[in-house]
Amino acid sequence: MGRVLWKNLKLVGFGRYRDGVSLQLSDGINPYIAGNEEGKSTLVAGLMAVLFGLPYSRSLDKFGTERYRNWDGSSQFEGEVLFEVDDVTYRIWRDFDTHRISLSRQTNDE
Repeated sequence: MGRVLWKNLKLVGFGRYRDGVSLQLSDGINPYIAGNEEGKSTLVAGLMAVLFGLPYSRSLDKFGTERYRNWDGSSQFEGEVLFEVDDVTYRIWRDFDTHRISLSRQTNDE
């Protein structure tokens, strides 16, 4: 398998990101400096949730829907990751409420 390059992470209604966040990533180390309780760990959890899913859970202590659903009532609860392998760009989109997932590959700039 080729080297994976993370390009972008988008989260909406996930944790503190009610209206969404988009994090552009580049090759190499991507430092993200922010204060305590500013969402750094939530971004990592969001990446994991998009890639591997977010189990339904009513517990705030467990990695699951109730812990990461935005408490202010966002109409969306989803995430997206763009990544590149061997110069081919892929997109994973996941709806955390319905567990729907979409995997697509970019071809001819589409």
